[in-house]
Order: sequence, then C-alpha cells, then structure tokens
Amino acid sequence: MRASRVAVILAILALLSLVGTAVFVYYPIQLTISPVSPPVFFGSGTNTNGTDLAGNTITVIIGPNATNTSITIHPTYERTYYHDVVRIVNPAVPGGDPYYIAIRVNNPLVGFQQANVKVYDNANNLLFTADLTAAGTYGWATLLPDNTQFRIDIELVIPSGQPLPATTTVTFELVYSPQNAVSPP
Repeated sequence: MRASRVAVILAILALLSLVGTAVFVYYPIQLTISPVSPPVFFGSGTNTNGTDLAGNTITVIIGPNATNTSITIHPTYERTYYHDVVRIVNPAVPGGDPYYIAIRVNNPLVGFQQANVKVYDNANNLLFTADLTAAGTYGWATLLPDNTQFRIDIELVIPSGQPLPATTTVTFELVYSPQNAVSPP
C-alpha cells in the first residue's frame, strides 16, 4: 500500500515537472519622484493672436503651464509665411541651464507641397527646419542657452491651380534634454 502511494506521488511529481515550473524573485527598488516647474516652455511671439488672411486671426493658445500650445493659421495659394508665431523660452530662472532641443513630427501633414517649422535664434539665424510633411525628429542637439528665446516661424506652400486642402491638423512636439549624448527615443 505504501509503495503504491509513493508511486502515485512520484507520478504526480513527474507530471508537474513536465508542465514546467516558474520561479520569480523580486528585489525591491525605491523610486522617488520630485516634480519641478518646466525649465523650458512656450511663450508668445510678436504675431501670437495677430491678424491673419481673410479677416481671420493667427490663433495661438498656450496651455496653463506653457508646456503645450495650439496654433491655427489660414494660408492661401503659393507661399504663406507666418513670422514669430510662438517662442521657445529658456529663462535664467529657475535653473539657468542650457538644453538641447528638437522638433518631432508625429503625424505628418497631407495635401501641402511644402510645410515647415523654422526655428531661429535671437540673432535671426536659422537653426533648423522641421518638415511637417514627413515624420521624424529635426534639429536634435541644437543648443538653447539659458536666458534665451528661440522664434518659431511656419511656412506653407499650396500650389496654384489645385483645390485648397481641407482643414487639417498636424501634430509635432518640442523635445528638450540637458544632454545630447543619446537621441530622444
């Protein structure tokens, strides 16, 4: 009787070993999260909420913490250029640190021959151009010194003789980091 019980137990153990076992070990990690005010943010440009074509307004809505912005423009045929629509601001306070910046296009614009975001420094030098018709990261490792504002211009081209594109939205992001050794994921 005892031998048969041992045989049954051994058979059950053999079946369990065929199923496989999984062992998990958990080591504790403590993560402290201490949020800070944004060191880089959006600011108004000279044409923020300025006069646009056909009685419209260049509408710029900067979010409550200046960490997001929504821009509405009204281009027409040929080349339409919007100067100083919004600013990228790195104040001397709170941190006074330089940051590396880029523009990342997530959902490209369709229906335009050309659509660009152009970033200029205080001396009116073009730093880089982000193509809004192609997804990607543009201008990575452009240094934004502390106590500096960079200007954002928008340029659109709609060829003559074609129907005007429907109202559409393109999404892009300002990316910044205190380092430039690793590209943004």
